[in-house]
Amino acid sequence: MKKTIITAYLLLIFKFSALSAIVKNFDDIQFWTGNGTNRAALVIEWNDGKSPASLAWGFRWNGQATGLDMLKAIAGTSTTTYYDDNDNFQTETARGADSKLSVTLDRYSFGDSLLTITFTDGFVTRTKSGFSTYFWKYFNMGGSFDKANPTPGSWVGIPNSYSGSSYYPGTSNSPPFSYSWTGAQDRILSNGSWDAWKFGREADTDQITQPFARNAVLAPIVNSATQNGTTGTPLSFQIKATNFPIKYELASGK
Repeated sequence: MKKTIITAYLLLIFKFSALSAIVKNFDDIQFWTGNGTNRAALVIEWNDGKSPASLAWGFRWNGQATGLDMLKAIAGTSTTTYYDDNDNFQTETARGADSKLSVTLDRYSFGDSLLTITFTDGFVTRTKSGFSTYFWKYFNMGGSFDKANPTPGSWVGIPNSYSGSSYYPGTSNSPPFSYSWTGAQDRILSNGSWDAWKFGREADTDQITQPFARNAVLAPIVNSATQNGTTGTPLSFQIKATNFPIKYELASGK
């Protein structure tokens, strides 16, 4: 028996040739969790120079839900650390839908603050963590939250409610993302809401890169393996769209 080995470097241009992987509206999101008639989207941008720059998930619910509820429902593991009333260090863990996504949060008197977001796709780990010069910035489109009263020396929450859109913010007459006026635990989602977390500095651009769908699947087909004039049996395989070149070794022959 002769054996043929093919080493295929699946380059970025090959893996992301399917434009359907780009999220233009809710219908393009492939990873959904939750149940209900309301829908919202979560976008995460690591700002790490890799492509795609951001990924998107979907969340369904009924009743009332916050931006923090959506984040914890999607992340496979959410770990929150805090000190209790007796000054004892505590850890709280929540489980969500995507085992490849995890977050850590620190709890303060004013609420929970996002510290780290990590995504591991089986090949490469993307992670960013910070709370000072570099940190996770929070953006919204649609939903309800209290906006600061501009009166000098006075902070009074002014209720605001904005309709959402199934189209990606800033496209197809959909309002653009705006920097959040409140923390995720106080941001009430509405049907059509979009939340985005982007790692960076305060001075960095607030533009969110249009994401790819988390869990986008491409299916390249190799009809036959040929090396040195030897043709093997037909091969086919599927890959999950990831962010980096992947090396596959396929064997066939007869």
